[in-house]
Formats: sequence, C-alpha cells, structure tokens
Amino acid sequence: MADIYPEAPVGVPDDFTKPSKSYGRGVNFLLLGLLGFLLLYMGLVALTAWGLYFFITHSPDTWLEPQTRRGGRGNTALWGLWAGGILAMGILFIFFFKGLFKRQKTDWSHFLELKSQDQPRLFAFIDRLCQETQAPKPQKVYLSHDVNAAVIYNTSLLNLFIAPKKNLLIGAGLVEAINLREFQAVLAHEFGHFSQKSLAFGNYVYVVNKILGDMIYGRDAFDRFLLHWSGWDIRISFPAWGLRGVIWGLRLGLGGVYKGINLLNLSLSRQMEFNADDVAVSVAGSDAIVDSLCKTHFADECQNAAAEMLITAADHSLFTKDFYHHQSMMALHIRKVTETETRGVPKKPSEPAQSGKDVRVFDPTEGVQGIPKMWLSHPPNHEREANAKRLYFPAVTDERSAWYILDNCENLREQMSRIFYRLALGKEPTGELADAILVQDFIAKEISERTYDPKYGIIYDSRWVGLEKLAEWEGDKEVIDSEKVHEYLTKHPAESLKKLVAKWVQLRDEADLFEGLVSKRYKPKGKTVEFRGEQRNTKDSKKILDQIETEFKEVLEKLAETDREVFLIHHHAAAGTSWLDDLENRYRFHAKLQEWFKKLTGQKGSLESMLQAIQGTEQIPEADFKHLKNILNGAREAILEVREATFSVICPPLANLNPETSLQSLVFDEVLDLGEPLDKKSGIDGPWIGNLYTALEKTDTRLRRVHFKSLGGILSLQEGIAKNWLTTHVKPPDLNPETTPPLGSS
Repeated sequence: MADIYPEAPVGVPDDFTKPSKSYGRGVNFLLLGLLGFLLLYMGLVALTAWGLYFFITHSPDTWLEPQTRRGGRGNTALWGLWAGGILAMGILFIFFFKGLFKRQKTDWSHFLELKSQDQPRLFAFIDRLCQETQAPKPQKVYLSHDVNAAVIYNTSLLNLFIAPKKNLLIGAGLVEAINLREFQAVLAHEFGHFSQKSLAFGNYVYVVNKILGDMIYGRDAFDRFLLHWSGWDIRISFPAWGLRGVIWGLRLGLGGVYKGINLLNLSLSRQMEFNADDVAVSVAGSDAIVDSLCKTHFADECQNAAAEMLITAADHSLFTKDFYHHQSMMALHIRKVTETETRGVPKKPSEPAQSGKDVRVFDPTEGVQGIPKMWLSHPPNHEREANAKRLYFPAVTDERSAWYILDNCENLREQMSRIFYRLALGKEPTGELADAILVQDFIAKEISERTYDPKYGIIYDSRWVGLEKLAEWEGDKEVIDSEKVHEYLTKHPAESLKKLVAKWVQLRDEADLFEGLVSKRYKPKGKTVEFRGEQRNTKDSKKILDQIETEFKEVLEKLAETDREVFLIHHHAAAGTSWLDDLENRYRFHAKLQEWFKKLTGQKGSLESMLQAIQGTEQIPEADFKHLKNILNGAREAILEVREATFSVICPPLANLNPETSLQSLVFDEVLDLGEPLDKKSGIDGPWIGNLYTALEKTDTRLRRVHFKSLGGILSLQEGIAKNWLTTHVKPPDLNPETTPPLGSS
C-alpha cells in the first residue's frame, strides 16, 4: 500500500470528525419526528385492521332482534351498510398495510460489480481507508458509467428497525476526472457517512419519504381499481366516490407530515455532508475534497456533451470501446470554445508564500449552480469549501490518475462503454466496438461543422433564420454596387447585427417572464417585478407583455431584412463561380429543414407544457383531456407528415454523411410505428404516449443536429465566397464607408 495509498495529513486533532452539538440536537428532533410518524402510521394500520375485524364479527344478525331478522327494506339497507363497511375498511387497510411491504430496489443491471480477486489494489485501498475512517467495509463495490460516488442500498419499512446492507458505488466518469488523492477524499467522504452513523438517520428519512411519497403521490393498481370502480353506475359506484374522498383527505394530512419530516431533515442533511467532508479532510487534507467538487461538476458537463456525440455516432453504426476518452477530449473542446483554459481546473496558490488556505475555488455568488446533479441536496460548494478549510491541513498532492488504483482498466472502460449504450439506446451494440481514436475523428468532424467562428457570437445560436421569402430573394433582380458588396463582406457580421440579435434575446426572455405571469405559470414573490431597471406592478403584466410583443415583432422584421441582405450579398459575390449553385441548394435545403424542425419543436413544446400542467392531477378535467388528445394526435400527424416530406430530400455535402443521403434516412428510423390515432371517446394509453414522445424526442434531436450542421455549412461556404471575392476584387480607392448607403437604399 505504500506505493498506492497517499499518506494522511499531519496534525489533525482526534476530535476533528466528532459531530457538533447542533448536529446532535438535529438528530434528536428528527428522531422524534420519525417516532411520531411511526406511531401515526402503525396506529392507522391498527385502526383499519380493528375496523375490518369489527365489521366482520358484527354482522346485522348480532344487532337485530330475532323477529326482525327476516324481510323488510330496512334490514336490506343494514346488510348493505355492513357490506360497505367491510369493503371500506378492507380497502383502507390495504392502502396502509401495503406500505409495510413496499421495497425501493436499486436497479443493479447497469452497474458492474467489482470483485476483490479481480481488483486487489482497489480493495486493499478501500480496506485501508475503512480502517483510517473507522467505517465498516461495504458489502459490495460497484462501478457505474457516470460521474458519481454514492452509498446504495435497497429499503423497506423494515429498515426502520434493521439497517440495510450498504454498497459502495464508484462512477467511472468520476475516476476519469480526478487524481488519486482526490479519489481518496471522495471515498473517505462516502465512508464518513458509514463511520459517523449519520447515514442511519438519513436512511430512516429516506425510507419514510419513500413510503409517504408513494402514498401521497404514487398511483398503482389500487388507485386504478378505485378510479375504474367510480366510473360505473352511480348506484354501484357511490362507495368508490366516498373512499376516494377519504383517501384524498388522508393523503392531504400525510402530506403535512411529509413536509414536516423533510423540514427537520434539511439542516441535518447539510450537517451530514459537512461531517462527511471532515472525514475526507482528516485522511486527504483540506484541498482534495474541494478540488474534487470543482472537477466533478465540469466532468459531468463533459460527459453529457460526449454522450450526445456518441449517440449521434451510434446512428451511423459507430460504437466506441472507450467512452471516457471522449469525455476527456470534450473537456479540451469546451475549454477551447469557451476560451476558459482553466475551466474545471481548481485554483492554486499564485505565489510561493501562499497555501491552499489562501485560495477560494468557489465563488459564493454561484449559489447551487456549482453542484452536480447527483448532489443537489448538498450544501453549496463555497460553504463546503469554507468548512473544509476552517482548519487548514495541507497534504502532498498525488497527481496520478484514479485509474491507477484499478486493474485491467482497458477492459473496464470497454465494459462501462457497453453499459452506457445499454442505457442510452436501450440495447448494447453487438460485435466488436470501434477504436476510440476512430470514433473521436468522427466527433471532431461533427464538432467542427457545428462550431461557428467566434465572430458570429450568438447571431445563429438561438433563433430561426428568416427564410420564409427565399423564393422571392432568388428572383430579386436588384443590381448591387460592387462597392457595397466589398464593404459588406469586409465588415460582416456587422456590430449592428450583433446588437439586434442581443435585443431579440432580451425581448424573448422578457416575453417568457410576463407571459408566465399572465398565465399564472410564474408566481412572483411580491406584488412587483423588475422590468428594465424599474419595479412594475404585476397587475400591469398584460400591458407590458403587449409592449414587448410589439417591439419583438419590429425586431423580427429587421432580422428578416438582415437575413435577406446576407443572402443577396453572398449570392451576388458567388455569381459566375461554381459556388453559386451550392449556395442556392444549401439555402433551399435549410429553408425546408428549418420549417420542419420548427413544426416539430412547437409540437414537442405544446405536449411538454400540457403534460407539465396536468402532472400530479388525479382527475383531468374533460376540456383538458380533449385538449391533450388533440395535442397528441397533432404531434403524431406532424411526425408522419415530416417523415413523408423528407423522403425525396437529399442532404447537401455535410461532414460524416455519405453523398446522396436522404434526410428521411438520417432523421427517422426505418420502422416508425406510432399506432392508430387516439379515438375521441377512448382513454389515453400510457405506452402509446411513451412511444410517441420517444419518437418526437429522437426526431427533434436528429433534426437539431442536421439543422446546425446545415447552418454551419452555409456559413463556411459564405466565408469561402467572401474570401474569394475580397481577393479577386480590388477595393475602389474612393470608397467612403461613412457615406456608403445600406443595401436597398436609393
């Protein structure tokens, strides 16, 4: 272990990892809350069980006098009430009792179990770390494909009494991003939860939350039965309506308990993370856990970007054997395009006399933005850094990659790549995977075509190019002065265009805000909202929205005119060259592509908004139900229309595409089965919606790819046309930019 285990820092006090008094108080309050929940829950189970027993053992025969036990409508009603009581108590008993046996199982299928005989160095490392942190050893160790580290286990209500068996999960994406010292700190953090038993309380809260969450928000066969029953004839279904009302009230009350327990857990969970960080500091020093937080946030961003590119490569039957090579290469690309070479690189002392104590890696103004998705419930990173450095313990950095601790890394990377494809595509690729260098070449070409010259700024990042009147532009016989062409190409894109697009972005964001206020999608904290540096009453939202929409329309008109100028100038400059036909063909293709992309994007947005609006709604109003059906049928019809329209459309020359590739083959799968349209009278089938949304999502992603490749091809071609024009046409000596009128003026 001397070679692979970084030594602990010196001078760490023995009581450094001891929980604070405030933590102890938080634990006591939380335990009281959990005890109260347990008593309430078991009381409800016992009450409904007693009620069921009472009705079963007390039939009307035990109530009525012998002479009145036969005949009469009154007796029939009593027997009906008795039967209804048994049914009601039985259903309520099931509603509560089933929670005792609900198990929250982790899906282990996308994890790779690591064995001690295959990974002796890793397990020796873990054994040494458990010894130093006084933590019990994990039952099993798993490797996942993502940027992660966690303790994982299955749970049920029984785990309020019996501790679950805990396993350690290590993300290969995390291993790719950090060094050996940081790896030591991350694992020590996880073992900190083991050693201080803070995870036991977290586990209790987790179990309770799962049970309550399932009862309050979950819907299963039990709820479907009640819903189906309440749809029968009212003479038969009236008990179901009553039971649904009772269960609604119970869920409302349990919802209060749910919020109360989570409120108690909030501050405690933050302290749990601070305590676990203390354990990491005690074995790895103050810097390592902070630096790992910085690196993992960026690594998560890089892995997501690499995954998107690898899914695109998979559409071309190209599958990599090393996912993590592309994660690291994506880090280089992101740093280059954002012009931030230190992105994801922790700050270090700038002067010899300084130490890590004098450095702050995280900016307090970032808030929760610096927290990876998997740690959103943790304290902000700047608070964790302040805690880790409140007493500073330096430690020698070990810059060796965390992969150093693992054996047979090449095979592990390939296995995790296959697991990534299983999760992303729903199946593993068959046969041998491609060399990562070959796949990275594909990705590099893809990125190059979709990465525009920085001079364009945000001009083409977030808006549609105004090509609705392209046919008119092509027929425009306007004579353009060569001086204007030369001046335009020299300064393109002009600062005025950049400012116009910036104004467009501002108006778009303002319109979203005030449209949300008008539709009550957004709820302001007070009675006023800031608008262009002034506080405006929310009652004026509709008036302000109208003003924004008027300005927005004016800006769109100016942008459309600018797009026309760009086309006409480059069209004129390409006249008489082999580039002219290519320019026209690319613009025609992009106009059609943009029309279809816009159409499906609109359908997807409408569907997502509607699904979000009805989320958690037990009973959808009839009007909303009909509207949802119309949206779903409209989305289905739109996909089929676009698929049919793209059949004969051939893509222009683009990177990674074979010549004469049809747009349909690029965007749609060979088989597209969306089922029959939803009938006006029938219900909505969940799998039908899932199938439609998957098709819509996949089509949207692929159209987006082709859209930005096509746009990149146009910009690249126009740059070639401009360069050729400026080198073959001498600038007139009398050109005066200050007096040159704009295109189209007289």
